Parts: sequence; C-alpha cells; structure tokens
Amino acid sequence: MKTDSVASGGAAIVLARVIGMGCAFLLFVMLARQSNLDAGVFRSVVTFIVISEFLGMLGTQRWLAVAMGPEGSRRRDLFVASAVLAAAASTVIILVYVAVSFSGAYGPNVTKGLQLAALAVFPSALLTVVQTTLVGVGMSKSMGTLNLLESVVRSAIGMMCVLLGFHVLSVIVVFVVCRWFVATVGLVMVVRRLEGTGWRMHDDAIAELVRQVPRFVLIMIGFLITRNAALVLLPAVVDSREAGNFAVPYQLYDLALLVPTILALSSNFLFVKRAAHSPGALRWAVAQLWSLTSVFLLPVTMVSLVFGADLLHTIFGDSYRGSILPLHLLMLSAPLMALDQVLSQAMQSAKLFRADTISVLLGAFVILTGTIVLGDRWGATGAAFSLLLGLIVILTSRFILLRNLIDAGVMMSLARNPVLAATITGIGFWFLHRTAFSGLAYAPAWAWMPLAVLSVGVYLLLLRQFGGLKASKRGRVRQFLLSRHHGAH
Repeated sequence: MKTDSVASGGAAIVLARVIGMGCAFLLFVMLARQSNLDAGVFRSVVTFIVISEFLGMLGTQRWLAVAMGPEGSRRRDLFVASAVLAAAASTVIILVYVAVSFSGAYGPNVTKGLQLAALAVFPSALLTVVQTTLVGVGMSKSMGTLNLLESVVRSAIGMMCVLLGFHVLSVIVVFVVCRWFVATVGLVMVVRRLEGTGWRMHDDAIAELVRQVPRFVLIMIGFLITRNAALVLLPAVVDSREAGNFAVPYQLYDLALLVPTILALSSNFLFVKRAAHSPGALRWAVAQLWSLTSVFLLPVTMVSLVFGADLLHTIFGDSYRGSILPLHLLMLSAPLMALDQVLSQAMQSAKLFRADTISVLLGAFVILTGTIVLGDRWGATGAAFSLLLGLIVILTSRFILLRNLIDAGVMMSLARNPVLAATITGIGFWFLHRTAFSGLAYAPAWAWMPLAVLSVGVYLLLLRQFGGLKASKRGRVRQFLLSRHHGAH
C-alpha cells in the first residue's frame, strides 16, 4: 500500500491538532462560564484520561514508531506485542483509578468522574498503540483523521449536552464513548494495513518491547507530573473550584504552546539526523529552533501579562479573578517550557536518555512537592508558581548536563533581542493600559483587543530595530526549515 507523503501526513496531524484544540477550547469555555466547579471537575477528569493515554505504553511509543518502519511481518508482531503491553498497563491503571476513587481523596463529582475515566483507560492505551503504528507504517494522514474525528464529534456532542443543561459528568460519558468508538475504528485501520495473516503473540517481540520500558517510562512519568500535577492534586488538596481557577489559565497556556510544540515535533527528524552527523550540526539545529520559537512566543507572553485580566474576563466571564495571577505565572512559564522542549529533543537525539531522565525527575519532584505544599496554602497561584519553579530546575539541570554540547550563554543570547523588544513594549503598553482604563475593573474588548494587536506590531518594529529580524538570521531559519523538509524526504 502506498504511504502518505511527509507534507500530507504532517499537514493532517497539524490540522487535526489545531481544529481539535479549537473545539475543545469552545467546549471548555462553555463549561467554565457555567461555574468554576464544572471547569475544575471537567479538566481534572479529562486529565486522568490523558494520563492513561500517555502511560498506556509506558513510554515506548517513541521507540515503536521507529521500529515499525521496515516492511514485513515484524510490524504485525510488534503491534501485537504493543497491544499486550497496553492491556497489562491498562489493567494496573484501572485498578489504581478505582482504588483512588474509593479512597475519599476527592469530592463526589471528581470521584464519579474518575470511575468513568477508568472505563476509558483501555481504549486510550489501545488508541496510542494504533496511532503510533499508523505513523510508523507511513499513514500519518490516517492518524490525523482519527484525531480530527474524535475531537469534533465529542466536542460537538459535549456542547449539546451543556446547552441542554446536562450535568458536567454527561460530557465525560460522551468522551468515554467516543474514545471506544475511535479506538475501534483505528484498530480496523491497522489490521487492514499490516501484512500477512495470523495474530499470534510472539514472546521475542514482547521481550524486545519490554526492554525499552526502563529507558522511557521514567521520562514519561516525569513529563506527566510536570504537565498534570496541579489538575490532579488541586481537587484533593483544596477543591474542584480552585482546580477550575487553575484550569482556565492553563487552557490558554496550552494554546500558547501549540505552535512551539508543533515546531518541536516536526523538527524531530532533523535533530536526529544532525546528531548523527556531528555535535556542531546538532547545536546549529538547536539554535535555529530556539531562535524561531522565542521570536514567536515572547510577544504572546507579553500580551498575556499586559492584557491577561481583560482576556480572562472577555472569554470566561466575571468568576475568574482568582485566575489572573496564575495566568501571569503560567505565561512566564511558557517560554521556559518551550526551551525545555528544545533541550529535551536535543538530549534524546544525542541519545542522552539518562541525562534527560534526571532533569525531568528533578523538576517533577519540585512541581509535585510544590503543588501539594503551596497549592494547599495558595491554591491555583501556588500550583502555577510550583510549575514555574520546577521548569527553572529542569532547565538548570539540562544546561549543566549538556554543558559539553549546548552553551547556556549562547542560548540566552539568542533570545536577548526578543526579550528586550517584548519587555520594552510590554512596559509601555502596561502604562498606557493603566492610564486609559484607570477607572475600570476591566477594559472592554473593543478597546483592549486593538491595543493588543498594536503591541505586537510595536514588538516587531523594535525587534527589527535591535537586529532580531536581520536578513542573515532569516536566512538561517529558512535554511533550517528547508533542510528539515528535504531531510524528511
């Protein structure tokens, strides 16, 4: 069977992710406008489903996508082995979810939601196996189609449930049913694609897959803690309303990181190729990706810091004053998270898995501890500060462990001009905002939105004045993008 091209497959994945996040965002806004409680319950329960999706293969999905490349019956053997591993891991996760739901750690809504999430554990793990297999055998477009199908259908039905006044847990039921449906459709796709007949379980394939677990599982656990600690712990440490105060700005934080994440994922092949060539070649790729990412993300952070309160009020209504400071802290964390993605990819491309694991686990420990201690005292603000502190620890450890490959000073200098332009612009518009809207709790949307757009324009003018958009720099970024494209082909 003919495989998808890199362009068509990549475009399908990006399109699915953008549309999916857009649909999910609209559904979340509708729930958040109902109450902080609904926002917190929904986001916390969905986080449990996401954890089972990522953890279902114990982190081996990155290895599996590469191992699936060669044609032949080995693909079928690896798929069966992955399904067996996913089933075993899912059984443990389901038992943990059920046990936690009966422990009394959460309130009644999250408890019932966690029991519903347990029903989605197996199809979530199976869907990860299916998607990884589709990418490995060259059917990225099919993976994107699956993601798009699930996102649109479940969000549309979920919004209907909200409009009809159903309880927030009814939306979770929709998510569970859709997950089973999409996993089944994906399974049919894979079975039709794989060659040969017979689906016996081969011990050697399972053993080969299990051998990859120690390399990846700790990194995966650290990643999940870093991303999800607040949404899992706040409902237990404080309550679901405070989880809602965190979930609202965290949704915007996720949107801000969409482009940097796509850039990082689509640069993976180039990083691996450059790392195999020489350390200097890998350094060049790291520098170009970070230059491109920082130019994009810093004005997003600036706009969020200046107009964040207005943004929250315009989108989510009057109930989220307690989310303003968490939003500022999360948006300060966004460039650090983007830089962490770049350095993590450099470590994995250079096969520095142990160093990657150490960095992630150090930061995860800080975030986990901070969320429990500071979250108990300051709620969403304490959790957001814990994430910021944990990312600083992760980046510090990465730079120390990568000192022979990546120079921290060089990486900081690459972001100097964007930081300077964003800082000057942000201070100027902050004073303008305070002067123009001094008598108002929030600026009206028709006033602050044009100012936000204008601030981005001023940022670009200053960045150009400081030399951040010089032709030579644009040329290197263009070379980076083109080399990635040609290299992938």
